Amino acid sequence: MSSNVENTTNTPNHDKEFFYNAIKNTQGIIQSVDIKLHVLLGFTAILLVEVIRVFYSLKSSDDTITCLVYCAACAIVGVVSAYYTIRAIQTVKKPDDHVDRTNTLATAFFYGTSFFRGAEGKVSVCEVLSAFPGTDEHAFHELACEFAKLIYIRQIKIERQKCAIKIFFVWVIILLLPMLLITFKP
Repeated sequence: MSSNVENTTNTPNHDKEFFYNAIKNTQGIIQSVDIKLHVLLGFTAILLVEVIRVFYSLKSSDDTITCLVYCAACAIVGVVSAYYTIRAIQTVKKPDDHVDRTNTLATAFFYGTSFFRGAEGKVSVCEVLSAFPGTDEHAFHELACEFAKLIYIRQIKIERQKCAIKIFFVWVIILLLPMLLITFKP
């Protein structure tokens, strides 16, 4: 039985194309996580308005202590929810520190972060040209390094997103209990 499958070997262009696509895909995932977190932050702001409404509803009740405890709990969990959501949106700093480039040609050239060390940094064209990957192998190593950094960023963002969503849902549950009690009050 003969096989019609070609025996293909990975060429440097194929490898680079793979890494370009993997980098693009990972960047897309990071962007979608950030979009979800921005939506979550919007819901957090909307619910803060609802906390104020509930506070005024409970303020006129007979049990002022319960009102204060409830509002304090809502305020604390709301602030914690907003904090973790904002923290998840923030940039992951220095992903380079978490990528081992030992025994590679990678210099973290891909996004040029090594050229600017501060807001007022200047870079010369000669410096960029001298660092530019001169071979396919060097370019391949640069792409692999960049992909590794993006994987690290993606995982950090996803973990932060999970934490922010859990805290948000705890807050929603805390908010819903008294609202249901007020709504279905006999």
